[in-house]
Amino acid sequence: DDAEPCAKWREAVQAGRCPNTCVQDATSFCPMGFWGLSKVIERHALQAELANAGEVGVKSEPVPGRDTLKISGAAVYGCSDRVKDAQLDPLRQRLAAAGIAGDKADDWGAWLQLVSQRDRSVLIALAHSDGSGFRATVEIGGQAIKTATITPGHIRSATPGSSGPLVALLGCDMAGTSDAYANPVVVFSTRGAAVVIGTIATVLAEDSADVAARLIHGLTFTDAMPTRRLGEVMRELKRQALLDGELMPLCLVSFGDARWLLSN
Repeated sequence: DDAEPCAKWREAVQAGRCPNTCVQDATSFCPMGFWGLSKVIERHALQAELANAGEVGVKSEPVPGRDTLKISGAAVYGCSDRVKDAQLDPLRQRLAAAGIAGDKADDWGAWLQLVSQRDRSVLIALAHSDGSGFRATVEIGGQAIKTATITPGHIRSATPGSSGPLVALLGCDMAGTSDAYANPVVVFSTRGAAVVIGTIATVLAEDSADVAARLIHGLTFTDAMPTRRLGEVMRELKRQALLDGELMPLCLVSFGDARWLLSN
């Protein structure tokens, strides 16, 4: 109960390692003890139930000649009707600053149409999820659809040769351990997304747009990043968020090959 952050925790987070002069004791702790800040973590979304039901997915993984995901370009984003339009302004600003042309989908029908029109580098769903198993649903714009009915057409256009987009599913513990919220990540992964980023904590609707803005900033922010591989970018994103006093981005986790190179 009387634990305090180590006096040199900021120095440790900035450098990515604890200084040699750091002294550990029983009443202090360092954020670098948490693997999300100190290590590259690679996660893959797999679910035996889908395979048993005849569901076959093709995973997008980096291979020679196709190992880079271009983040700048075009994006589609949509949000639950619990998110007010004005709350999307930070996300819109980050997309514009990163050179990403963002189109808002008012519902899943509009989302499907926008994705079909051109290749999308990023898809962002500030969605509300409900139900469990094959009854699980995701809602944007007041329209809830079963996650099992998400198709490859919701994720990528018919243009051949693309690696698939980076998909962010933010809100309602999208990447949590319970079956009710694991399905969206699994489905988007098996339908053609190269990377799926979700949340492992309950992110309120009013906070999800801010988390999305931080994510876009982290994925395209290069000044403090010597490398651009996905796993290292996610680690650095969390470190920078903590240094800036933002805790919500610590709940972001990525599913997909940590070796993907990200390009602006």
